[in-house]
Amino acid sequence: ACGGGKTELDKAFTTINVDGGLKIIDYNGNHTTLEIPSTIGKKTVVEIGDEAFAQSYLLTEIVIPDTVRVIGDHAFRGCLALEKIVIPDSVKEIGDYAFFGCWAAKTLEIGAGLNKMGSQAIQYCKSLESITVSKDNSTYAATDDGVLFTADYKTLLCYPSASDMTSY
Repeated sequence: ACGGGKTELDKAFTTINVDGGLKIIDYNGNHTTLEIPSTIGKKTVVEIGDEAFAQSYLLTEIVIPDTVRVIGDHAFRGCLALEKIVIPDSVKEIGDYAFFGCWAAKTLEIGAGLNKMGSQAIQYCKSLESITVSKDNSTYAATDDGVLFTADYKTLLCYPSASDMTSY
């Protein structure tokens, strides 16, 4: 075969075809750090499906490629060792409970493109110390203290539970 074959890493993912590329629907690897590929075979990864990485207990670090537009419901739920969550600018939507129970996550970085965050997407991230949001995001904003708000600062969305602030 000439090119386009799957690498050993690619084989850790189960995918389905969706509009514009591939959706990862399951991960069966045992990595502690993982850079999700932007392509598998010759197709672009555009979505991370519901529960695709749920309860991947070994993951301490994951890099989401800038080709991903949607992170599904419960996608990373219960990734207890995940220390940092970085949402690239390309992601427009995060589903319900997407990062629910990522206990070790200390920081959350939200890119410019995110315009919909599902219910309890970052609930029970009990080590969360701060949240940052791209200045180019028109839906969400964060204070210098790392508290997440709607872009107009009228609605508080998440106060980091491990913040060392004593009042707000």
